Amino acid sequence: MAPLYKSPPTFSGVTRGLDKLVKPKIHRLLLSCEDIWEASLVLAEWSHDLPPVVRRALLIAAIVSYCRPFTTNYGPGALRKLDIADYLKADHSSDRPLLELHQVLMHLRDKVVAHSDFDVQPVTLGARTTTGFTFDRLKVDVLMAPISIDDFRRLCSIVQSRCTDEMHRLANDLMPPP
Repeated sequence: MAPLYKSPPTFSGVTRGLDKLVKPKIHRLLLSCEDIWEASLVLAEWSHDLPPVVRRALLIAAIVSYCRPFTTNYGPGALRKLDIADYLKADHSSDRPLLELHQVLMHLRDKVVAHSDFDVQPVTLGARTTTGFTFDRLKVDVLMAPISIDDFRRLCSIVQSRCTDEMHRLANDLMPPP
């Protein structure tokens, strides 16, 4: 699986004050484009003919990759997360279903895929048995989530395209063409 870009653009020799503001944005956008590209590649392998365990693994991988740019980074050099509102507009009727899908994906990532939140997947103690206790648990399966794979693919395509356009615009501000 080849990344969208082989290596990030270099910015040596740029001395304008703008570079300190723009370089981190371009860096974030570059990493984000690669994450969305990875989600797209995973979704390209999706088929209803695959066994459920393979479909589940592909969907989880796509959710993690897609959501990465929209989550907070920590540590040295941490970058601002992307805001979906910069890529999709709530007042555009064609974007509204994709915004809802984005929210479903983020919820699944935060509450089911990356973390097992009790409020989403509660566990209750059942009856005592001769060998211990029984437990009841509501298991959330991502395959049962309201996700249209075609819409997920379209969402990735739109976000990646707009993200790439923004990255190129910022790079042109930083390093104008000769």
